[in-house]
Amino acid sequence: MPSVQAFSLRRILPSAVFDQLSSVMQQMVRELADGALVVTEAVVPISQRPLGLVERFVVVVSPQFNGLLLAETLPGHSNPAQLPLNQTLSSEGLLQCTYQLGLTFCPTAIATFLTELSAALQHNPGAVALLERAAQQFQPNDATVQSEFTLRLVEVIAAALTIAL
Repeated sequence: MPSVQAFSLRRILPSAVFDQLSSVMQQMVRELADGALVVTEAVVPISQRPLGLVERFVVVVSPQFNGLLLAETLPGHSNPAQLPLNQTLSSEGLLQCTYQLGLTFCPTAIATFLTELSAALQHNPGAVALLERAAQQFQPNDATVQSEFTLRLVEVIAAALTIAL
């Protein structure tokens, strides 16, 4: 996993904030030109997730915008993936599902994560080839796209803090 220093944002936040940030990242990709790649934890079968405490992730790679959002399980905290399939969470339970979120735009940290992810996907040569191609596409983020993402990020975090208060 990329080092802690590589993350622009590292905070303990409710799982709903991860969902919102993931949505913002994916919106950015939809607004960009073709050639963007979005990879989430859904590509890795649960039985083959050797990514340590990383429970959820979103990786975006494109010529204009690259980012990595990680959600790590905190010791002693519940997380939705550990609940039985027939169990639902109340609104109070959703507030208790927290993650250590990490967000980075560092090409080296993203490339390292993609390399680790490729190792977890050795059973899927097509996915490995796609990740290797993505790792070769890294360019600095376009300042305009980065600014737009940052403004949307601030809106999500401000809303989360308002709800928390």
